[in-house]
Amino acid sequence: MNNKFKTLKYRYQTFTEAFSRAIIADVSLKPYNFRKSEDYQNELSKYIHVYYRTTEEVEFSTQFIQDGLALITKVTEFIKAYFVKKDEGYVFGIVNFSTLKGSFKDEFDKWLVEKSEDTESLYERLNDINNRENNGEKISF
Repeated sequence: MNNKFKTLKYRYQTFTEAFSRAIIADVSLKPYNFRKSEDYQNELSKYIHVYYRTTEEVEFSTQFIQDGLALITKVTEFIKAYFVKKDEGYVFGIVNFSTLKGSFKDEFDKWLVEKSEDTESLYERLNDINNRENNGEKISF
């Protein structure tokens, strides 16, 4: 199921998104859309495997190549949407899961095995932990 639906990756990313909203000031992360990513991979594959195309089909001015260039622009924008602009660079992801401790670790462990996809409730639980254990202070990124 993980190979088909990227469930485990989704669980890690939804936890990261909720954690960042609850704990980190001024950072907004969102779970990666694996299904859309795989759709783009499939679309791009026809441009990688051009060996079955004629010479005329792969000339720069053809509709095939122009569509490919437009697709590359679309995919680039899709990827950039998952990064957070920080100073002169970009950041993707912020949680080192092996360093989680205490209540946050417990909540993470529960999130990995539960069936719920209610990320808003997860956020509320993490926010409650932060309010209880850190007086609601958020980390500056």
